[in-house]
Amino acid sequence: MNSLKFLLVIGFTVLSVSSQVNAQSIPVQGAEVLRVGCGVETSACFAIIAEPVGPAACTSALISFDGTTASGKNALATLLTIRAAGFTANFTLSDSLCNGPNPRMIAVTAN
Repeated sequence: MNSLKFLLVIGFTVLSVSSQVNAQSIPVQGAEVLRVGCGVETSACFAIIAEPVGPAACTSALISFDGTTASGKNALATLLTIRAAGFTANFTLSDSLCNGPNPRMIAVTAN
C-alpha cells in the first residue's frame, strides 16, 4: 500500500506545474499539510499548513490558489495525495503577490 501511495505522489508531483514564474520566490520546505479544500461557490482552493508563511503583506497558514486552471487542478491533486499519504509538502510562494490576505502559491511538490 505504501508503494502505491509513493507512486501516486510521484505521479502527481511530476504533473504539478507552475502557472506563474516570478523572479523572486519564497521556498517553504517540509510543511505539514493540515487541511486541503476548495470553495463551493468559487474557484478558490486552499491548503492549511502548520505554520504561517509568505511575504509580509500576506503571511498566513492558509495558502490559496485557483482550482479551475490546469496547474491548479494538478496542485490540488498533489496536495490531496500528500495529505492522504501523510507526507509533508514543499511550496514555492510568490515573494510579492498575494491572493487576497493569503500567500500566492507558485508550485508544490511532495517532500
